[in-house]
Amino acid sequence: IPRNEGIFKSKGGTLPIIMCFIYMSTYFQIFLILSYHFVYRLNVLVRGISVFEDWTLAHWVVLGAVVYVLYISAFLWCGWYAFMGSDYSRMVAPSFFIDLYNVNASDPDIGFFHITWKRENLQSGLMEWHYPTVIAMITCAVLYMGTGTVIVGCIVKITKSLKAADLSEKTRKMQQELFRALLIQVTSPTNLSQLQFSILNRNNFVGIDLGAIGNPIFMTTTIFPSIDALFIIFLIPRFRASFFRAFRMPFHKSS
Repeated sequence: IPRNEGIFKSKGGTLPIIMCFIYMSTYFQIFLILSYHFVYRLNVLVRGISVFEDWTLAHWVVLGAVVYVLYISAFLWCGWYAFMGSDYSRMVAPSFFIDLYNVNASDPDIGFFHITWKRENLQSGLMEWHYPTVIAMITCAVLYMGTGTVIVGCIVKITKSLKAADLSEKTRKMQQELFRALLIQVTSPTNLSQLQFSILNRNNFVGIDLGAIGNPIFMTTTIFPSIDALFIIFLIPRFRASFFRAFRMPFHKSS
């Protein structure tokens, strides 16, 4: 539920819904970008994978742009298909939203996203699977696991390539530093964003209501971008030296 007051309030909740779409696309883009980094790092390390051997910078830019558009568009389709507020969700909107957020979700001018695995059949009163949500969540899982598969595959190949005898010691050391930085870049968002999302979604699936506790759990997902940047600065010597020089801080070149 984004801001729904002042300049953010619009007829039909249009502006808050747009904000939800922007948040969704930026939240899930991190692993796509990381998988792209791994593929590029593997290509550089093995000095030209056969598939990409004759590629120029323009080819890599086009590949990144096309895959990015398709990947993010699929996530946005899931949001449009199953997660947007509807007449049903407004009718059964939890009353505790008013106490927790001072938001009356039944207001037609309130915009929000929601995940409801099951919905009440208004005729029989029974809870039934909401198939658009199931389809959308499966699609999101496939996209997420797709980037994970690429990353794991590249990790295996890069690890083998770093042990190759034809690498000079200097090149090997530099590639190991970059590879280690990439590994931490994957670990950081996994532990500080996707883990929380998985916990909240699992509780939603089994019907456990976390209430206000869910807010600080999900708010921790905003920590990883800054942590991620700090890891890169201090793990790669050249970045670390540039950082200290930029802020005119003393440092020993040997360290």
